[in-house]
Amino acid sequence: NPMSKIKIQKRDKHIQEKEHYKAIPIEVREDLMNALSKSEFLYPLCLTMWCAGLRIGEVLALKWRDIDFERKLIGVNNAITVDVKMDALGRVTSRKTVIADTKTACSVRVVPMPDKLYDALEKWKENRYLDGKMCGKNFITNDSLVFGDEQGNVRTYRATDNNFKRFLKRMGFGDYKFHFHAFRQTFSNMMFENNVNPKMTQALLGHKDVKTTIMNYNSVDQV
Repeated sequence: NPMSKIKIQKRDKHIQEKEHYKAIPIEVREDLMNALSKSEFLYPLCLTMWCAGLRIGEVLALKWRDIDFERKLIGVNNAITVDVKMDALGRVTSRKTVIADTKTACSVRVVPMPDKLYDALEKWKENRYLDGKMCGKNFITNDSLVFGDEQGNVRTYRATDNNFKRFLKRMGFGDYKFHFHAFRQTFSNMMFENNVNPKMTQALLGHKDVKTTIMNYNSVDQV
């Protein structure tokens, strides 16, 4: 019976894991930013979440055509997902990371690119140009993934997350157990800290309901 393999998500699990979704504490932000600047790959990746509020799935799906350096804007149109194939008995036969639509229709948006992020992405594009030149490929075409792997293919969430966790441990931040979502949470907190209108923050984060923005993304008093 293929239905017997279905696992029901318990609501209390989300509550137990809430700790992993807190924003980065204010007193840690500068040190973490400095540490990230030492990583050629993780610095622009994490800044895109931290300074523009994107989800990790949206970041990994970005293509260079989505980055408007002239107007300093980022268009969010897609996100990665895992395409699961199953046999007639309901058994998983394969899993493949693919680019799909965003989480919701509201997630399709255009967000501003602060100067720090602009500089990081411009430098990353130069690095990708050099990487491609060394292996005879072009990693900076309009259709090329901004954060593609060594072959220009889409990166999986798991591999990227493992890379991030190893980095945190190596740089002395392992005890914080930061999740990628912490950067997006921090972006939202910074909006609240600077008294940005919640509706504006909602639009930048791509939330359907402003209540989600206010209730779930204002963790200033929780850090």
